[in-house]
Amino acid sequence: MSSLAGAARGDVAVPARLEYSAPPSCPTEAELAASVGARTPRVRLARDGAGRAFRVDVIFGAGGYVGRLSSVDASGVRAERDVTGESCAEVVDALALVLALAVDPMASASPRPAPAETPSPAASAPTRDAPTPAAPSPSRTSPFSIAAGIGVGAVHGVGPDPLLSVGGFVEGGLRGATAWQPTVRLGAERAASGTFDVPASGSASFTWTVATLDLCPVRFSTAALGFSPCLRSDLGALAGTGSNIASPRADARAWADVGLIGRGEWSPMPPVFLDVEAGGLVALTRPRFHFDVPDVTVHQPSAFGAIVAVHAGGRFP
Repeated sequence: MSSLAGAARGDVAVPARLEYSAPPSCPTEAELAASVGARTPRVRLARDGAGRAFRVDVIFGAGGYVGRLSSVDASGVRAERDVTGESCAEVVDALALVLALAVDPMASASPRPAPAETPSPAASAPTRDAPTPAAPSPSRTSPFSIAAGIGVGAVHGVGPDPLLSVGGFVEGGLRGATAWQPTVRLGAERAASGTFDVPASGSASFTWTVATLDLCPVRFSTAALGFSPCLRSDLGALAGTGSNIASPRADARAWADVGLIGRGEWSPMPPVFLDVEAGGLVALTRPRFHFDVPDVTVHQPSAFGAIVAVHAGGRFP
């Protein structure tokens, strides 16, 4: 791993590109840039522009906050530095120092106080007509997060064979400094079995269409990774259609189930993420599908099932 230290020449500010990602409870990107500027005047940070590229990522893990500073110089050499701490402000301040030293080895270890401005006689003279400006209210970052995505999966125990499903979801919840990050995910899934033969009778096909509700009270996370245990509930219909028999017909029955799932999430390039979920289901309804003549049971769902799915989506902020 190469060193993060670099040389700054003269008093000319060195341009640098900054990308910043952190939980809503952490200092803002502007506060990080101000902390770097308070240590050295020889760096000019901006989201767009030329110069050395820096990326700061902060996440909350089981032992506190974890921050990573990554940089790529003009020759393409990449360097990284990790910092941990109990508070996000502590981690961001330490990363600001590392970033300042990476550009200016003579940067101050602690932020320099801003120079006091000497008011001019005209500015210090009281005015009668000018109203006193109201103090600006501090900006606050919302702790709420919204996500949406699509995916594919498979469900076992609903049809005669595992059913391939497609679906989508929307999600809302909290992101914070603790594992208590409750989220609610609403989705829809549809799966079809295709046509299969019923011995000595005919053939049939099934379609499973449900609305899904996931309640996830906590989330455990590390760098770019997260895991959530969730309570799952499905409500919809299981439809069966007979064929190759006398008087074929279609029949749709109500479907309901509950279960527990585990969901792992990977965010390689926020706000884009991928997640994988798997778990077990308990059927609350088990409709029996049969042919009338002769009376042959075509299919009855299992009392217990399983589900697995992969989703891609985006989360904001």
